[in-house]
Amino acid sequence: MSFQEIWESIGDQLTTFISGYFLNVVGAVLILLVGWVVAFAVARLVHRAVRSTGLAGRVNRWLSGGEGQGNVQVEHWVGRIVFWVLFLLVLAIVASTLSLDVVTTPLNLLLEEVVDFIPSLIFAVLLLLAGWIAASILKVVALRVSRSTRLDERLGQVPREGQAPAVPVSRLVGDFVFWLVLLLVLPAVLTTLAPKDVLVPVQAMVTRALGFLPDLFAGGLILVVGWLLARIAQRVVASLFAAVGADRLLERAGIHTVVGQRQLSTLLGQLVFFLILIPVFIATLDALSLGALTEPASRMLGLLLGALPAVFGAALLLGIVFVAARIFSQLIRNVLTEAGFNSILVRIGLGREPEGGHRTPSEVVGYLVFAGAMLFAVIEAAQLLGFSMLADLTARFLVLALRVVVGLVILAIGLWLANLAATAINATHLPQGRALAAAARVGVVVLVAAIAMQEVGLANNIIVLAFGIPLAAIGLAVAIAFGTGARESAGREVERWIEHLRGRGSGS
Repeated sequence: MSFQEIWESIGDQLTTFISGYFLNVVGAVLILLVGWVVAFAVARLVHRAVRSTGLAGRVNRWLSGGEGQGNVQVEHWVGRIVFWVLFLLVLAIVASTLSLDVVTTPLNLLLEEVVDFIPSLIFAVLLLLAGWIAASILKVVALRVSRSTRLDERLGQVPREGQAPAVPVSRLVGDFVFWLVLLLVLPAVLTTLAPKDVLVPVQAMVTRALGFLPDLFAGGLILVVGWLLARIAQRVVASLFAAVGADRLLERAGIHTVVGQRQLSTLLGQLVFFLILIPVFIATLDALSLGALTEPASRMLGLLLGALPAVFGAALLLGIVFVAARIFSQLIRNVLTEAGFNSILVRIGLGREPEGGHRTPSEVVGYLVFAGAMLFAVIEAAQLLGFSMLADLTARFLVLALRVVVGLVILAIGLWLANLAATAINATHLPQGRALAAAARVGVVVLVAAIAMQEVGLANNIIVLAFGIPLAAIGLAVAIAFGTGARESAGREVERWIEHLRGRGSGS
């Protein structure tokens, strides 16, 4: 083959390559560039259109729970989806231009699926948008109805001065209506997007949720009606007790400081409010028909409701005894003061007249009477409530306290008798009268102290040791002192006794 023929062959091959492949590659590159520009431009237009309509902001606030703008940029994601769908179409055209069947076939299949899915997606979006609009309208209607009926004020949800604002009930009602409508629309949207086999669990879940709605509505209705009735009863009871002067009754009884700044009528109204709410809660839980959750709570509330008579009786008993004890202790204090009981310490020689600002003996007796009455009331109240251990412990403490009081009374009487005996001995003007008076006083006090300690309930061994050992020590000390200090005198006295006895013996 000549050189000219070789060049002609090479030229023919280059011509074939350029006409068959190079132009296709150049066209594919141009299509890719133009398609990328078009896809980017369309995506930007969609991005701006979604942002300008304000739909993205609403969806953003919806996804973030209505607080702030949120972190999800809806228009950005919509623009990206549009860009990649168009760019995928451009890639399919480029692969077809290059005759790449290996790439073209799967891309065509994917595009067919996407194209077939687009009508369903558009219909689902329109359906969801319609449901969203309907839910928003019904939410606004529910909010206006709740506010027109002053539901928040009736339920006591209006915040007072200095209190943090709570979530209004009207807003909760509006949110409930909004999500309920979306829940009803959700099955239709999912049916449009996915096959029926995939949606069976979702449809079952939605069916169960919709089946629970009547029970939920009944429970909510019972709760709202019960709450309103409880509020009405609270205001009626509070107004009634305020009208009959229950608030002034505490001031007259001198126990207004027990309830603090609140009025008695307000406390009674709140008590009635909670008493009415207990059966309302039980009925609400029963209406929900959720045995695993409601039965324990209903049982607990039932036990609480069954215990209310005993609790009310115990509280009434404590209240009556409290008022009666205050009145009776005041009466005892006045009677003892008029009888001169405040000088009892001076009479028994243990003190002087109480100064101003200090508690007098009559006041102490009044407090003891009040405390004793309240302890008796606590014992009876504990028995009413079934707290046998508390009643037993209180009874034991009361018995011990009574023994201590009796012991103190015995000791006081003994001190009075000791002073009386010492005064009587001093009045005789004996040579050793002071010593005899002191000895008599000490003897009486020791004897009475032993009796008082025995009355308190101390063990006999402790009493014997407490008084026997000091007396034995005193006797031993006297004997030792007499034996060592007066030994010669004692010897002469003993010899005189012996001689006297011998003389009587010889004379007989």
